Amino acid sequence: MGHYAFLGAVNKQLRRLYQEYCATVENQPKKVTKYFVELPITGTDTCFSATFHDESCAQYYYQHLAMDAGHQIPLKMVCVQIARLGNPSVLQWAHQQGFPWSEKVCETAAKHGHLEILKFAHENGCPWNARTCSAAAASGHFDILKWARENNCPWSNLTCAKAARGGHFELLKWARENGCTWDDGTCSEAAEGGHLDILKWARAKGPALGMRNGHFEIVKWAHENGCPWDEATCYYAAEGGHLEILMWAHENGCPWNELTCSRAAKRGKLEVVKWARENGCPWDEDTCSSAADGGHMETLMWAHDNGCPWNEDTCARAAESGHLGILKWARANRCPWDGRTFDEAAANGHFGILRWAHENGCPWGARSRLCSDAAFHGYLGFLKWARKNGCPWDSRTCREAASGGHLKILQWSHENGCSWNEETCAEVAAKGWLDVLMWVRANGCPWDSRTIQRARNAGHEDVLEWALADGCPPNQANFL
Repeated sequence: MGHYAFLGAVNKQLRRLYQEYCATVENQPKKVTKYFVELPITGTDTCFSATFHDESCAQYYYQHLAMDAGHQIPLKMVCVQIARLGNPSVLQWAHQQGFPWSEKVCETAAKHGHLEILKFAHENGCPWNARTCSAAAASGHFDILKWARENNCPWSNLTCAKAARGGHFELLKWARENGCTWDDGTCSEAAEGGHLDILKWARAKGPALGMRNGHFEIVKWAHENGCPWDEATCYYAAEGGHLEILMWAHENGCPWNELTCSRAAKRGKLEVVKWARENGCPWDEDTCSSAADGGHMETLMWAHDNGCPWNEDTCARAAESGHLGILKWARANRCPWDGRTFDEAAANGHFGILRWAHENGCPWGARSRLCSDAAFHGYLGFLKWARKNGCPWDSRTCREAASGGHLKILQWSHENGCSWNEETCAEVAAKGWLDVLMWVRANGCPWDSRTIQRARNAGHEDVLEWALADGCPPNQANFL
C-alpha cells in the first residue's frame, strides 16, 4: 500500500492523523515526488508539501485527513498538480472521484512533457486550448505538439513565438510548414533569446527586445533586411545600457522619445543619458522620478542641474523605493511633494522615511492610503503613530485589516472610532477568517449577501455555514 507523507505540514491535527496512518504502513516508499495543495484550516490558507505516490494514498488523504479536519479542500488545482507530476494512475483516480478538469491540466502536461497524462486527460473530456501547443513549443516537446495537432488541438501565434524564444528551430519550422500562424512576436522572442539563426530565418518584425539585451548583430541584421523599428528600439537599448547600439540606431534614423532618457535614468546609465541629451533626445519629469526610483543620486543630480523638470513623482518614488538620502536631497533642492510620499513609504514599510517626511512638513493626502496600507500589512504600531499625528482614515482601514486577518488591528481601529461597512465582512469571508467574522459581527459590523457570495466562491464552507446560520442574507441566485 502506498502512503501520503507530509514534508512540511503545519497543522497539528493533520500531522497527528498522518502519524496514526503511517503506523499502519509496513513498507516505506523508495520514490517520492513533491505535491502541493492548499487547505483552509481554522480560517487560514495553509500550504504544505507532501509526497504523492499512488491513488491509494491520495484516496486516504482526501477521505480521511481532509474529512477528519472538517474542511472542504479547494479542488480546482488538484488535477493540474497531478499533471505536473506525471502520474497517470493518480490522475485516473482523481478523475473518477470527480476532481474538476480545466484547460490548465492539458497545458501543464504539455509543458512538462507528460504525453500519457495529456492523452488520458483529452480522451476523458478535459478541455484544452491554444496554450497546450504553446506550452509544448516553449519546452521543445516536439512529440507532444505533433500529437496535440493530430488530435485537433488549436494553436496560435504563441506557438511560433515560444518556439523561437526557446531556440527550438526544427519545431518552429514544422509549425510553419503545417500552417501555424505567426506575428512580430516570433522575431521579438528570437531576439530576446539571442537566436540569430531563427531571426534570420523568420525575417519578422520587432527588433526592440534584441536592443534591450545587447544583441547588436541581431539588430543590424534585422534593420538591413527591412525589419521596421520604432521608439522602443532606442529606449530598450538605453535601458540595457547599450550605448553602442543606441548610437548606431540613432545614426541610422531610428526615432526616439522621452522614454530613452527615463529608462536609462532608472538603471543609472548616466553616460547614456548624457549622450542622448547631447544629441537632442527629449526628456521630461519621468527622468528625475525614474532616477529617484532606482536610487541613482548622481544621475538625478546631473539631470536636475542640467534643467530636467521634476514634480511630486520624484519624492513619491524615492519614498516607495526607500531612498531617504535621495528624498532629503530632492527636498533640499525644492522638489515638490504630496501625500503620495506618505502612501508609498507606508505601503513598502519604510517607517524611517514616514517619520522624516512628517517631521519635515509633508502633507497628508485627503484620501491617504497610509492607514489602510498599515492595517493590511499588520503594522499596528505605525497605525497608532499615524493616527496620533493626524493621518486621516476611513472604512478602508477596517476593510484592509480584515483582508489581512489582523484581528488586533480591527479591534483597535473599531475601539478608536474608525468606520466600517459591509465590505469588512465580505473581505473576512473571502479570506476564510471565521474567528474575525464572528468578532466583527458581535461588535455590530453590518453585512450583506456579499459575505455569503465570497465565502461560497472561495470554498470556505465553515464560514458559509456559520454566516447562514447567523442570519446573513443570502443572494438567492447563488443557490439556484
